[in-house]
Amino acid sequence: MKTMLRAMSTLIAMAMLGIAYPASATTDSNLTVTTAGAQSGSYAYIVVSPGATGSCGNIIYIDVTTDSGRAMYSTALTARVTGRPISRVDYAESAGNVCYASLLAM
Repeated sequence: MKTMLRAMSTLIAMAMLGIAYPASATTDSNLTVTTAGAQSGSYAYIVVSPGATGSCGNIIYIDVTTDSGRAMYSTALTARVTGRPISRVDYAESAGNVCYASLLAM
């Protein structure tokens, strides 16, 4: 019940902010993190090689305002430093071919 209420709250907040909710998620595997960084606001990004199979190219954004987002970014940084590939990344494409991670595993 809490999960459903949280999801509904998120959708309502996104609608109020004018954020498009992505229609579907894409899964990629065996990606190398070539660059990781943060920008002002609430998102960090990773650059992956080869590029993601969706239309977002090779940049995937991570919302670092949540515990799960910070954990994903930490995993991405670990992959970058150790040179190990990302075994799986799930992401959703938003307007303008911008991709946001929802799962990231090494």
